[in-house]
Parts: sequence; structure tokens; C-alpha cells
Amino acid sequence: MPKNRPLRRHPALIPYSREHHPMLVLAQLLKAGSPPYRGLPTDAPGKRDYALGEFRRLIQGHLEREERVLLPLAREHAPALRELTERVRREHEQLRAQLEALPTVPEAELPAALDALGRLLESHIRFEERQWFQQLQAYEAFVDALGKE
Repeated sequence: MPKNRPLRRHPALIPYSREHHPMLVLAQLLKAGSPPYRGLPTDAPGKRDYALGEFRRLIQGHLEREERVLLPLAREHAPALRELTERVRREHEQLRAQLEALPTVPEAELPAALDALGRLLESHIRFEERQWFQQLQAYEAFVDALGKE
């Protein structure tokens, strides 16, 4: 298989994968040294406010759906992936904690906090896409149960 060939995603997981794209854009925006994105904020307070808006608009619901649907199905139908599934849960907690702390971060510390959040968000999404989803979809019972949700 060619090195840069996209991973095929099981149709039942595609809606979750699609939600990851705007979250990856946010991750890039938040990281230190990111190039300007047309129509998106360039200063730290603007990036913070944008991140909080995206948290309310997209990320919070995405995390809740994964926790309500994917994590329980993974525990039941892919128990061999317990450690990977637990990592997803832990990283969700870390993401929430960092996002919820943003309003109280002093402005001088905001660029570093945004960079840390961007790196965690990117790492988390890449982990889900390249490892967790890839391995989950190999469990027929998991994808069958997900398809019935």
C-alpha cells in the first residue's frame, strides 16, 4: 500500500471522521507560529474566543456523542482495545479541562495555553483517526452495533 494513501473509513464511522476536519483546522490555528487563516482571528484573545465558540458549536457535542455511543460500544464489542478506548476518554477530559480553563488564563500566558490546546487537539484527532478508529472498524460486532445506532 502506498505510504500516503488515505485510510478507508467504515461508513458507520464517517460522520465522526467528518467532524474532525474543522477541529483540525482549529488545532492548527491555535498552535504557535501558525499561518494566518482567512477570516479567522490572528491574535491570542481572538483565537481563545474562537476556540470557545467552536467548543460550544462542535467539539462539546462531538465528545459527548463519542462518549455516549462509541466508547460503550468499543468496551462491549472490542474489549481488546480497552487501553486505546481509555486513552480516548482521558484525552476528552483533558480537552474539556483545557478549553474550560481558557477564560481564566492570563493574557500573557494565553499563547502558550492555546499552543498546548492546539497540540493536544491535533494529537487526539490523529490518534483517533489513525489508531482507534482504524482498529475499531476491524471488529465486525462493533460496526454492526454502531450501524444500528
